[in-house]
Amino acid sequence: MKKLATLFLVSLFVLVPLDALAASGSDVLAIRGIEGRELRVRYEGPSLANLAIIDVKGSTVMDGIRVTKKRGTKTIKLPETIAAGTYTLIAYEKGTDTELDRTSFTLTYPKPTCRIHASDRVLKEGEMLRLRWTSENAESAMLFGSRKVETKGKERVSMYHAGNRGFALTVFGKGGIGSCSVKMRVTE
Repeated sequence: MKKLATLFLVSLFVLVPLDALAASGSDVLAIRGIEGRELRVRYEGPSLANLAIIDVKGSTVMDGIRVTKKRGTKTIKLPETIAAGTYTLIAYEKGTDTELDRTSFTLTYPKPTCRIHASDRVLKEGEMLRLRWTSENAESAMLFGSRKVETKGKERVSMYHAGNRGFALTVFGKGGIGSCSVKMRVTE
């Protein structure tokens, strides 16, 4: 009798259709990676689908993203205006509002960094100093704490007043704020 019951349970398990398991929201969608503004998604569903991205408040960020194959990887180009944060990707059965699956992902931006170099570390009063700077992941920059400059550039500065001097560059980007500085000494 025990053998009969065991065979019966195995038979019931084998009879469960694979499409029903996929449609229940298990592994229809998977995030394969995020690189820059591109989101790579694996889709394995029982039917063709439309995808949508919503933010944590439930507001739609993107919708109408078509999946044209039942299985495969799709690259979604995210809009320039999308901010860092957590989002949900939802798959809907094509032509309906029936949700097939959802998965979350977090979008982060790298923190901006910079480097600033001075032509000399020790100068005499009245000499010219050449500053040169570069940055990564920055959209804007400020030199001397108040003057807007390009994110990569160079400038000549007349050095007056003996003593220790420093120059700071602050860079701004979607990933936050970064800064760098260089120090030198001005002699009489």
